[in-house]
Amino acid sequence: MKKLLVGLILVIIGLGVSYQVYKLYQRSQHREKKLEVKVPVKVSKVQHRQMTWKLNLIGNIKPKQEVNVYPKIAGEILEKLLVEKGDRVKKGQLIGVIEKETITAKLNQAKAALNAARANLAQIEANLKSIEKDYKRIKRLYNEKAVSKQRLDHITAQYDATLAAKKSALAQIKQAEATLKEVQIRYHDHTIYAPISGVITARYVDEGAMMDIKKPIVRITDDHIVKVNVAINEKDLPYVKIGQIAYIKVDAYPDKVFKGEVKVINPRIDPATRTALIEIHIQNPKRLLKAGMFAHVNLILGKKLVLAVPKDALQKMPATGVYYLFVVDKDKIAHMRNVKTGISEGNFVEIIKGLKRGELVVTYGQNRLKEGLAVEIVGEET
Repeated sequence: MKKLLVGLILVIIGLGVSYQVYKLYQRSQHREKKLEVKVPVKVSKVQHRQMTWKLNLIGNIKPKQEVNVYPKIAGEILEKLLVEKGDRVKKGQLIGVIEKETITAKLNQAKAALNAARANLAQIEANLKSIEKDYKRIKRLYNEKAVSKQRLDHITAQYDATLAAKKSALAQIKQAEATLKEVQIRYHDHTIYAPISGVITARYVDEGAMMDIKKPIVRITDDHIVKVNVAINEKDLPYVKIGQIAYIKVDAYPDKVFKGEVKVINPRIDPATRTALIEIHIQNPKRLLKAGMFAHVNLILGKKLVLAVPKDALQKMPATGVYYLFVVDKDKIAHMRNVKTGISEGNFVEIIKGLKRGELVVTYGQNRLKEGLAVEIVGEET
């Protein structure tokens, strides 16, 4: 009986202790709820937006056309060079003269040879006219049996020989004319003309230099139209079309935007870089753009409908380059979400992967957030 009483007392004591522990737990939970502070945030709803699809590219300004001018004559002296670096020239303008003393003598000789050949032909034709009369007369007399066969054979031989001489003289004239034409071409080649309009950007020789057909005299650059060659990723290449507009900026004119147009698309992809080169032409009437300038290019591919969020929602993980943001669920709990971004325009960025339309993303207050924290929405951006 005594043992039963002791046991009953211990049970009562245990229940009392358990009750007190439970009360203390409830009080602590109540205190924690009082201490729990919801993080105030602003959110934006993920939605579709019409955005300009553009590629940000870089390249160097180059002239659309640039040529080195070579002499066509070797072994002669450059007598005159009529241009300096920086001079502007027009197509067909005389820019240099090679010494002509030797070629002038050959030209005069060729002209004289042609004149002699023509004079020889004139003499032969005169003889032929006289012999032809005699030939016709003798042949008529022979038919009348007034002259011998020997006389007819003699005049016939003379006539045939004169015809052959005329044919040879005509061949000599043709040969002399060809020789003269060749010399005239070589004479013309002693004067050097600009093959294109542009500016002299290099001068390689001075007056008095010996000409070498493998060494250029000057370089002419046509800069009224310039070009930029840029590399396009393989995945973007199908969307690049001839005639698309590009906007170009250079460091020399930070406040000026130049308009260009896609003119050439290389169909071959470099297997090492997985890119293809395209050529953008830019009108340059004031010659502001110079060859060698570094260019920032925005190539406009068109418009497309994309899922987008404000740029303020995005954060980047250090040392990884991975973008993430916080999504608020229906219970107003924040969850960290990795996302893949695409194009951007203004304050919005395309989200290629990681979000669904209608979800709420945090645009303000995310610096205080961690996975699973409760939030209080204090504003919603559109």
